[in-house]
Amino acid sequence: MKTLMLCGLLSTALAADVATLQTTRKKVVVIVNAGNPVGALTPERARELFLKKHTTWKGVLSELSETPGFDANEKVRPVDLTEGHAERAVFLQKVLGMSSAVLSRHWVKLQYQSAVEPATQVDTAARLIRLVGDSRGAIGFAEEGALDAEALKKVKVVLTLEAD
Repeated sequence: MKTLMLCGLLSTALAADVATLQTTRKKVVVIVNAGNPVGALTPERARELFLKKHTTWKGVLSELSETPGFDANEKVRPVDLTEGHAERAVFLQKVLGMSSAVLSRHWVKLQYQSAVEPATQVDTAARLIRLVGDSRGAIGFAEEGALDAEALKKVKVVLTLEAD
């Protein structure tokens, strides 16, 4: 009887996790600091920024040099989630077009060749949102539902991704 109850509880918990995963995969958003004047990014631009193809915002978006209150020479600071997050899988597929292993190799190569720091990795979406909100040059991604009204005072959505 206890085994049956335990199986039932585990089954319910698993179903809740699957439902959460499906919800998480519906919409993933790319976010930047609210003080960043970028209005929208294409997946290609988001990829360039996140992979540090350019180390400053000016390197990709020349129109920022004329935006009052924002230094276009601000360093690009990508923030990444650790492996195992559904929104990370969507971001890797839809924006970066690479696996987690290839991304890891990218950061090692970039560090070795030009001493560029890799993306900051965090273990929760809440922490990622907080870091992007606290750093004017930051770019990251999160499940759309993780952005509450308070978060949207500090970050803004520049790209929305639909999961398959």
